[in-house]
Amino acid sequence: CGLHVPTPPLVMPAAPPLLLNRLRGDRSYTAPKYEPENTTTDYFQGLRDDVVWRLSVPPEGQSALLELQERVSRYPFRGLFVLAPTASQNHSFVTSPVERIAISQPQLLSDRRRWQLKERRVDVLRVHGKVQDFTPDELGDVARLTYAYATFLAGASNAMRAVRALMDLVNRSLEKQGDFRGQVALMRMPQTLFLLKRALGVLMQPQLAAGWKGVWEGPEPSTDDLEVLSGPYGKTLQDEPWLKDFIVHAVFVIGVVDKHLLA
Repeated sequence: CGLHVPTPPLVMPAAPPLLLNRLRGDRSYTAPKYEPENTTTDYFQGLRDDVVWRLSVPPEGQSALLELQERVSRYPFRGLFVLAPTASQNHSFVTSPVERIAISQPQLLSDRRRWQLKERRVDVLRVHGKVQDFTPDELGDVARLTYAYATFLAGASNAMRAVRALMDLVNRSLEKQGDFRGQVALMRMPQTLFLLKRALGVLMQPQLAAGWKGVWEGPEPSTDDLEVLSGPYGKTLQDEPWLKDFIVHAVFVIGVVDKHLLA
């Protein structure tokens, strides 16, 4: 399942949105059965006219979609978002990870008639477009973000490694800024800054790090929040001043990018 939120013009083309306009009212919808005429042409014309022909969406499934919609509506960026497909669901789209969420997903019971909600953790992905529309360099940036994301989820002990990987991606984008490629790259994967702020938040807050299990809860850390946290955290790095300088520089870069590129 997926949701579409309009993307800025500089973001590369996204996949077509999932049509949710008919999932309204009592939150359960069964499309009227199409009765074709005797001609094959009319039969397929009917399928084109009603894209949800024979579609029956259980209320539990719509609840999961609404839960996802509420989550992605709070992102500070826009795009086409989907829940990560299973390994058996092949596709030719380029996706990048945004975050891991706990979502109530409908599961069909053994009687094949009833549904129940089961909570599971799943990644939200941002869809960018078809693989053939990307250059090798762009695909490399997507791979770097995926690595940094996996490192961040691996546990609080990997937070510094995740911050370094995300900062490397930001620096690579800023180095291309002269021809606007850097700005486009950051806007194509704006969750880079989103994840970098979270990783710094986990790194610099021992209480948050102690309970970190990959699902973010609570308000998003702002640049001002990170500046406040960097002071006490820097005092713990007296024997490693280069790390203190790195954290201060990372917070500074976040503020600059937020203000000038993604405002």
